[in-house]
Amino acid sequence: MYSGYQCGKWALGRRILCLAALFILAPSAHSLVILQYHHVSTETPAATSISPAGFKAHLEQIERSGYRVVALPEVLQALRQRAPLPDKAVLISFDDGSKSVLTAALPLLKAKRWPFVVFVSTEPVTQQQTNTLSWDDLRALADQGAAIANHGVSHSHMIRRLDGETQAQWRARMEVEILAAEAKIEAETGQSHRAFAYPYGEFSAALVALVEELGFVGFGQHSGAPAPRDIAALPRFPFGGNYVEVEDLALKLRSLALPFDRVVYLGEEGAGLADGVLAPTEGRPIVQYVAENLAQFPDLACYVSRQGAADKLATSATKVSFQAQKVLKPGRTRYNCTAKSGEPGRYYWHSSPFIKPNADGSWAPEPN
Repeated sequence: MYSGYQCGKWALGRRILCLAALFILAPSAHSLVILQYHHVSTETPAATSISPAGFKAHLEQIERSGYRVVALPEVLQALRQRAPLPDKAVLISFDDGSKSVLTAALPLLKAKRWPFVVFVSTEPVTQQQTNTLSWDDLRALADQGAAIANHGVSHSHMIRRLDGETQAQWRARMEVEILAAEAKIEAETGQSHRAFAYPYGEFSAALVALVEELGFVGFGQHSGAPAPRDIAALPRFPFGGNYVEVEDLALKLRSLALPFDRVVYLGEEGAGLADGVLAPTEGRPIVQYVAENLAQFPDLACYVSRQGAADKLATSATKVSFQAQKVLKPGRTRYNCTAKSGEPGRYYWHSSPFIKPNADGSWAPEPN
């Protein structure tokens, strides 16, 4: 089940069941937080790196604050069964299979006997690309209690179609990206968790639907605390670059899943959007929350990446909408929305990711 805007696209009977399920499953204080890292090194790209000293400080903060680090299988079981996890549960994840996971992160995690998950793209591992773990390395990590999970075959931008590619051809290619990687991981490590992390954190409604259809739990990187409703695109807090300070981690650890019935994406003129993949002409999309009683979130506010506070539009007893003050630039943008919870020092946090191509339909290059 995805975040909720898909409910509105279905026939009436199924839509009623969908919305009812979202209301039942939206917990008032679901406290799982998923942390995402790439490199634990001072010699790798700063935007996706944290120093070994910084990572050690993160682990000490987790322990000092009384959080419990949980293993991927426990998280997947709870999400699939709609069962609660213990309060202050934390899942530690790494994307891309950097060598530093073995050389720098593992000794620190092993000392605390904490589990973690590594999402790997199988082609770079097999090709032994620079600074990438080998299959022997991954088996060694697995022997130490790590979960090895799926990040696709080639670490491609999966929302993008190739020139001349039909929707059906794109879908078939994406199915191979996911299933071939899962088969390779199982063959090399003996593990098959059917957990999939979207490369670059990019997903569309069509890709989410495919991940669900194939029986996978999906992981994004768009911030916030996950709820069972997010099972095909779970938010994670990414750490790297400017976001490595212990104070930032402490704030994010205290986050809770925002309890709402559904979220709807609207274009600048109010027309419904299928997902967060925008047309080049889409300027200021609207994020609308629907809940039975929005009075419980009087201070709900949203902040837009690289802009600041979003405009709060007209509200009703059951709906509140937020819109960026400025036109979104090409690339990835998030609306991060927060509200005070009933627990001192803890905030509800929900993030909506958007991605927009250049005016000519091309895509902005990835930063170095």
